[in-house]
Amino acid sequence: MLSVSWTGVCRTIVSGFLLVAGVAALNGCATVVMDGAAGVKSASAERDALKSAAADVSAAQWPKPSSVSLGERLTGVIAVSDERVTKKDAIAHYVVALNGAGDPQAKLLSDAERQLQAADRLIRAAENAADAVRPAMSDVAIVESVISDLRQARDIYLASLEEIAVEDTSDTRRAIKADFNRSIAEIGRAADVLADRVANDRTRTMAQPRSQSNFMGSL
Repeated sequence: MLSVSWTGVCRTIVSGFLLVAGVAALNGCATVVMDGAAGVKSASAERDALKSAAADVSAAQWPKPSSVSLGERLTGVIAVSDERVTKKDAIAHYVVALNGAGDPQAKLLSDAERQLQAADRLIRAAENAADAVRPAMSDVAIVESVISDLRQARDIYLASLEEIAVEDTSDTRRAIKADFNRSIAEIGRAADVLADRVANDRTRTMAQPRSQSNFMGSL
């Protein structure tokens, strides 16, 4: 009969437990690293989609009017420059392009529809970004930045339609105005949802208890 000491058995059992625990710990760490990398990749993809959609919304068939600086707004004195593009300049440029088309009004409606479809894609991208791992305030700024561009586009479409119209366009004007106002409101709501998500993430982060960094210290 084999004689096995109890001490040797205990040592073998303990060694086995330590080996299993070590493998489990390594597997756990590997899983965390993979999940973290996947989360960063996902957030980056959502942010790229958001930027791309915003760029599509802001793209227009006319030179973008120059913005007025805060100083100019406060003083009421707007600097005149050969490089400054006014809204009238943008409208005149667009009307020339429309008149060069076979059907100016059809061209205008097609351009407006393209921009509205881009706005819909931006709304979906903002909703996806709100569900991303860690959205940031920069994402909110991207969404909000196109609101002024959409308002400007709405006004330019309406003014240009008046320039090229050969018949009553009141119904068309109302439809364009309503569609753009709806998109502007929906983008605003999407930006609010995204901002709320960022704020909630920050609140949860601040509320988390501070972890002990020296958890492997001596007992």
